[in-house]
Amino acid sequence: MYKLLIGDWVETAHKGLALRADDIIKDPGISIAYYLRTVPAYQKQLLRLVPGFFTPKSAEERYAVKYMKRHGIPHFDESAAYAEFCIASQKEVQNSIRVAKSHEQETRSIPIEKRKEILSRIGDEFKNHRKNIEEISVAEGHPQKMLDWEYRESSTFFTDDMLYYLGEQVSPKRLNGDYLLRIPFGAVGLVTPYNAATTLGILNICCSFISGNCTVVKPPSMLPISTLYISEMMYDIFQEYAINPLCTTVAESKMCVNEWINGLDCIIFYGSSESGVQIASKAVKNYKKVILEIAGSDATLIWEDADLEKAIEDAGRARFLGSGQACIATKRLFVHENVYDDVVSALARYAESLHIGLPSDPRTDIVPTAIEALEGIEGYTADAVAHGARLECGGHRVNYRREPDDLGLYFEPTVLSECDTSMLCMQEETFGPLLPICKVSTLEEAITRINQSKYGLRASVWSEDNNVTESFVQKVDTGGVMVNDDHLLFTSRLPHLGGVKASGIIGSKYFNLELTYMKYVHRGKPRDGSGE
Repeated sequence: MYKLLIGDWVETAHKGLALRADDIIKDPGISIAYYLRTVPAYQKQLLRLVPGFFTPKSAEERYAVKYMKRHGIPHFDESAAYAEFCIASQKEVQNSIRVAKSHEQETRSIPIEKRKEILSRIGDEFKNHRKNIEEISVAEGHPQKMLDWEYRESSTFFTDDMLYYLGEQVSPKRLNGDYLLRIPFGAVGLVTPYNAATTLGILNICCSFISGNCTVVKPPSMLPISTLYISEMMYDIFQEYAINPLCTTVAESKMCVNEWINGLDCIIFYGSSESGVQIASKAVKNYKKVILEIAGSDATLIWEDADLEKAIEDAGRARFLGSGQACIATKRLFVHENVYDDVVSALARYAESLHIGLPSDPRTDIVPTAIEALEGIEGYTADAVAHGARLECGGHRVNYRREPDDLGLYFEPTVLSECDTSMLCMQEETFGPLLPICKVSTLEEAITRINQSKYGLRASVWSEDNNVTESFVQKVDTGGVMVNDDHLLFTSRLPHLGGVKASGIIGSKYFNLELTYMKYVHRGKPRDGSGE
């Protein structure tokens, strides 16, 4: 059983069960039965006798009702669970805040060099524990190919060069006899996302620590085990140094964040733009710092002179890696008319070659899409086709055998051509394996259409013309631009995500800097007139 880290390991009264993704995919009724455990018997009887008495409000509820109409009410078998974990009550969330606040001064006082030493130890253990972390992540539903990418990208975070760089960023700076200091906020709350819980969890915890903060982590409630496991790994290292800068609390998101707004000093939130804005507005009223890592609808432009082989390969990978469930995935593709047909046909072939399967299958490229996102991309595809888009491949809900199934948890890798920016697939975030492609004839047209999105996380451009790439860099409204390189690039020296507009407002940022504030110190001349 996985306990919560609140000063020490705490067993709570409320427990949750982690269900193996492979089993849920084969029989979605397992998950539905799990959530029906707490429903009173009389309501289950009503569901059985009068299925229409319950009005579903969410995508998950609509799916469950549809499943039960066809298969009846499923019964839960606890053997479907592979792990048990503790869930925090409001009291325990409040206690985690008190613990974090009580350790903020000791964490702040740890010298930079010592913090770098501790992070280096965490990096070593992260590599040593890779097999166990990957086994847990696969059980949670992450395909091996996505995990390979996550490990490759996150491992750069622990290089000597990166640790030096992080330390230098938050070190005091002398300026003509004055000083610029970076002061940690103190105690930071972190909401990690389900789509990259391991990578983004460890990244944010380490950035918070190098900055001198304590961190309270709320793992994704449906997939908490990988984060809890990593917390155990870090706890053992922190104990060697007699420090306690980390708490973990699995809890209902709204309650947890509301408590943080009242008790912590800063919040990092990964999630939808709508939820992020709501949290930020509440936090600002309490004079609290909020770092929003929210939605994206990244655009890629392939120009007529691009290296097509590299551009097409990158566009396919950047769209479909991890089933396209990444904030920085390419979600809109713009192609010059002179190479448009070649790009569309090549990407359709690429999409059709991707393997749909169980997370435990190392061949798998495409895993299930979250129910809400699945419902969304079904609707976006239908809207696009209704408004003139051409379905090049895919476009249907399927099961793990790639068989058509309206209760399937997968969406086929889908390519849409002849798209227009007025279509929903171009306006909304498509969090799944759907790639809409738009034809353009001029650079001005391409940039105008790209900027019509309310999102501005990242963009990429493929062209050998410096005038094209420089104009793109200067005029496209995003927090980051990749030029003739990997759209998903995440190296140690790049800012840690961030965008403009509905993708984060303030642009790209280094978390370790965002988790501190600048303090300037000016000293007047001594009374005797001597200098320093």
